[in-house]
Amino acid sequence: MMNSPYKSLLCCFSAVALLVISACSVKIDSPSEPIVLQIDLNIKHELELIVEKDLEQATSTPRVPLAKKAGWIGERADGYIGLVRSDSPQEIRDMVIEVNEDRYAKYQVIAKKHAIKLQAVEKVAGQSLIKKSLSGEYISLDNVTWKKK
Repeated sequence: MMNSPYKSLLCCFSAVALLVISACSVKIDSPSEPIVLQIDLNIKHELELIVEKDLEQATSTPRVPLAKKAGWIGERADGYIGLVRSDSPQEIRDMVIEVNEDRYAKYQVIAKKHAIKLQAVEKVAGQSLIKKSLSGEYISLDNVTWKKK
């Protein structure tokens, strides 16, 4: 049996614990805005694989690598090529327009085929083409400024 001082002490601690527990309250409210779960990682990765596969099948004119190597053009983050230098010859300027029109048409086909937005295809293409750019070629991550890879 417990001695009476220990019994009293245990009763006091129990009473205090009961008071503390009863004083605490948990309130659960529904949020003011809907809860949004983002599961973009798997979808984004799947999109990248689909678009990259379709892009591999798209051919490019052999003039593009030569113009890249010469430093006239570079890959942009939006999936298109751009003029690195303002003093580019007209032949290079015309090629940029031609290649970008061709890419735009291919991106539209890919977007329609997979029922995704054109901008998503352009973004994935830009990332892929920048990643595949060779060391020393120009790239633009913001579609404005150029840097050598």
